[in-house]
Amino acid sequence: MPGRRLSNSEKNLLDFWQQPPSDFSQTLLKAITIDGPPKLRGIEKLRIEFDYPITAICGRNGVGKSTILSLAALSAKRPKDWRVAPWPTSPRRKQSSLMNYHWSDFFFRHHSAPSYTDFKVRFDYSIAGNEIEIERLRTEKYRWRTNPDYGRSKQPRFPKRSIEFVSLSRILPPSELRDARNAFGTKKESSTESLSEDILENLSWILDRPYTTVDVHETNKVRLARCNAGADYSGFDMGAGENAAIAILSALGRLPNAGLLLIEEIEHGFHPEAQKRLINALTKIVKKTKQQIIFTTHSEHIIDALPREARVLVNKVNDDHKVLQSPTTRLAMSNMIGTTQEEATIYVEDDFAETLVSNCLPLALRSRVRIVAIGDASKVASQMGAHIRGGYLGQARCIFDGDCQGAEINKWMNREDLKGTPKKYYSQLPGDDLPPERWIVRELEKQPYIGKFATQIGSNESDTLHKVKQVQNLPDHHGIPYQLSKSLNLPERDITYAMITALALEHPALEEIRCTVKEMLK
Repeated sequence: MPGRRLSNSEKNLLDFWQQPPSDFSQTLLKAITIDGPPKLRGIEKLRIEFDYPITAICGRNGVGKSTILSLAALSAKRPKDWRVAPWPTSPRRKQSSLMNYHWSDFFFRHHSAPSYTDFKVRFDYSIAGNEIEIERLRTEKYRWRTNPDYGRSKQPRFPKRSIEFVSLSRILPPSELRDARNAFGTKKESSTESLSEDILENLSWILDRPYTTVDVHETNKVRLARCNAGADYSGFDMGAGENAAIAILSALGRLPNAGLLLIEEIEHGFHPEAQKRLINALTKIVKKTKQQIIFTTHSEHIIDALPREARVLVNKVNDDHKVLQSPTTRLAMSNMIGTTQEEATIYVEDDFAETLVSNCLPLALRSRVRIVAIGDASKVASQMGAHIRGGYLGQARCIFDGDCQGAEINKWMNREDLKGTPKKYYSQLPGDDLPPERWIVRELEKQPYIGKFATQIGSNESDTLHKVKQVQNLPDHHGIPYQLSKSLNLPERDITYAMITALALEHPALEEIRCTVKEMLK
């Protein structure tokens, strides 16, 4: 499930990622850090962390997504028994003897461009339960050198790992590729790789049609799919989505357990439902194989199908590159869409807080502000800092949940090095140290709020009050609307809206928020 509430499969994947079992000895890539100067494609400083086995890197064009993906392809040596698949547009590209890919596969230099040398890249790994950092230096002789870690008596070795990079060339029609036409236009010998039953099942699920066989033929390092889905046909007769799905799934089928798959702009060729199904299938496969998948995307459907831990937003503020881990779907999309800024922006923690703040404001105020859910409290402060430093239009303010401690908020705000006192930039929801869900449940026991809530959901006050009291002490306050929706047999979004609107406009404790917004808009 998207967002905060994880499915069982997503929980299992997150647990595995955060604490791999003791007998798991393979390499997992946990972070990449670019440490300049000099700059690499305009990036001087950047650190991206991979907090989940599947990671979607999103952001506007030119912020460095492809650079990060390319560096991930260079994050390990090639095992002797592994060979990467040829790319459709360059089938005669030679396999690197030591690495999975050549530096020039991704960073080919124009003769007049400055050389990429003297910059450092650090890779963070989890290997056999140990957290390891390895810093690599690109030397003037166009070679990589592993810098020594003087804090260790035994220097870690650059790990070996099978890596596959699925580029955008996967969506090019084979009929438009001269090498494909030459290789398969006449009868020639070819090697054949048949996709497994598991892969066929996932392919059928993604594209919503039954596949009985899919074979990938290779001749002169050119690959072409041939399948049966009610009829026999080849890649020459497929659309971009079908070719893309087979390319991605066949790469996963070839990769050994714990291998790394990199995919450029994963959504291309897939309609929205197929995008969601693709993420579902990848989750199911990774749960079984413990492979790692990193991809770039601009798709709302892809982002929203993943838990927040799987999302990373890369942004560029002036000349600085910023990475926001675990953004909400709305924040990621508003960043990429570049919608017109309202007069003021309010940053809150999550969707529940966004709905509460929005509904406590009268229309005259609500229509003039943009309310954005960020993800968690510390990231709200970080986004406030980015707003000020980036020179975004309009004023901005953070509104933290009521259970946040003042000292902790001040620490987060001071870290952003903003002018003036921290209190200048934030307010808090009411709550007496309660999160907003628990505060609203407590207030719903009172009149006139319980009466309004009961009326909105079509129930009587006594039954409604009983249901409200049942959810007061749930261990996870984020689950309160969901549990109420189950007991009241209404959709969760309807329950959330009814809970909030029963008191939002009239509750005196929310008057401070209304006054704050009025002052912002003066």
